[in-house]
Amino acid sequence: MHRPILWLIGVLLLVVGGISSASPGLADNGRLRQRLTAVWGQGEGRAYIEPFLDATTDFSARIRVTVDDAPPNTSFIVQRAPEVGRDAVKDQDGRCQRAFGFAPWSTAQPPAPSFVTFVAVNPDGTPTGAGNILLTTNSSGEGEVEFDFHAAAAAGLTSGRKFDVVFRLIDDLANPSTLLLGGCVTVTVT
Repeated sequence: MHRPILWLIGVLLLVVGGISSASPGLADNGRLRQRLTAVWGQGEGRAYIEPFLDATTDFSARIRVTVDDAPPNTSFIVQRAPEVGRDAVKDQDGRCQRAFGFAPWSTAQPPAPSFVTFVAVNPDGTPTGAGNILLTTNSSGEGEVEFDFHAAAAAGLTSGRKFDVVFRLIDDLANPSTLLLGGCVTVTVT
């Protein structure tokens, strides 16, 4: 499938399923949730984001990602497209422009990847050296991963700050055969 067609499918998914999530519903225990839908390949899932307070003044969250009906025995890279630091108004407008390279995340601005891979981090936001966060499915195509995320102090994600984010699972960055994409949610830093 050609990239422009994949891009159009992704935009349509955000319009149909994501923008309505700009004021996201709450899952159990106040967690934000994002439905993950296959853009290509197979599977469906959910991403849960539960902000919490810790010893730092910056954003921390427990993140749980689940998937069903995906390819069996497959490792997915867990990524997000956070809107932080380009435009204080658009960072929280519920449109998630970064995921598709729209302004202020277009090529007219300093380059930034659309999606960023989650890596294991310490409470101060520095990498632990344990590598990328992966979700691996079992022989039935089901999988789950849960981890704590701590923003680095340089991100400026202090209490009361809001930002939009889109999650995705992708099986291979260079030659993907399965991509699950979430809708847009707005997170408020606790």
